[in-house]
Amino acid sequence: MSRDRLRFAGLGACLRFELAKLLPRVLPWLAILVTIFAIVVEGTLSRNSETPLEGYRLFAMLLGDGVLLTSFFLLVLGCLSVNEEISSGSLRAVLLRPAPREVYILAKLIVLIVFAMILGLIAVATAWIWTAWDSHFQAIVLDLGDGLESPIIFDADTVAGHARRLSWSILPSILCAPLFGVLISILVESSGFAVVLGLLGWAAFRVVGELGGEWATWSFPYWTERPLQLLKEVAEGIKTNERAVLETDFTSPQVMAPLGMALILASAALLIFRWKEIRC
Repeated sequence: MSRDRLRFAGLGACLRFELAKLLPRVLPWLAILVTIFAIVVEGTLSRNSETPLEGYRLFAMLLGDGVLLTSFFLLVLGCLSVNEEISSGSLRAVLLRPAPREVYILAKLIVLIVFAMILGLIAVATAWIWTAWDSHFQAIVLDLGDGLESPIIFDADTVAGHARRLSWSILPSILCAPLFGVLISILVESSGFAVVLGLLGWAAFRVVGELGGEWATWSFPYWTERPLQLLKEVAEGIKTNERAVLETDFTSPQVMAPLGMALILASAALLIFRWKEIRC
């Protein structure tokens, strides 16, 4: 091919290239199957227990554990996204192609984000379908004590509303897992060490969330544990006549904080990969 006919590969070509690499891999399909299987098994065990969970509590448990499991798979997938290509030599072919580095890594981030949303929606749908089939979102009674004169009663519509808001408000936290993994994969050339470092970093963020305070808002693993905590916050909100905790929208901290963290992680990955010297 003559030099004047040589053109830069665009984002569309890089997206097709990344998708063609992702689909034949075992890990994405394993993540889908294991997520569905784990939610169904956990729901079955809960159903057969001596004290079956009420609708919302069952949904919160299934969704929280499902999101935690999907985040683990996405973190590992992200940690293997760049350094695995360095060791196999496939990144050399990418860098020799006339495609800018930022376009290549942007395509990788987009594909992982889309897959993360698909996996998250599968977890939400599986938890919702199982709950609707098994116990429905019936009215529940929440007795927290702490000086409350009487238990707090949530009718079925209120419970279903909390479940719907929880479903979409927890999805942004899933985005951080693959992006954090990609950043680790760029910084660490060893795939195995990247996975270990990614898991340790994830655990550190989780500890920050458990400590509470303002920094907990930016701890994306903390939001995967939100489902069962939401009922208590709702009850406390009713107790103190604060309606803010009852209303979840796109400006709520549990939505904006993970989105902000995802933007920071993606920007860091783009900048570091743009200037990092890669030996391949």
